Amino acid sequence: MKASRGEALRAFNEPVTNWIDQAEVEYEGRPSTMVFSVQPGPAHFAWVFEEADRRAVKPSTVIEALVIQARRAAGRSPADQYASDEPGQQEP
Repeated sequence: MKASRGEALRAFNEPVTNWIDQAEVEYEGRPSTMVFSVQPGPAHFAWVFEEADRRAVKPSTVIEALVIQARRAAGRSPADQYASDEPGQQEP
């Protein structure tokens, strides 16, 4: 049962112990993200920000698009077909 705005405000002003046993919590899943720290040179850094301004998006959106393009290109490049995320892996 969802509470009305008035009921929620009343509950907010009451001690938690008055209503905690009646609370129903609904969880929504969120997509996972990961953060990488990189140190691009000044020219690359400036280009990312200029491109983001041109597209009217956040710089992270530009970087994500570049990663997607790189993955597609790597899948088509014969030299990258043997690339591995595992350390020490070499071409056969």
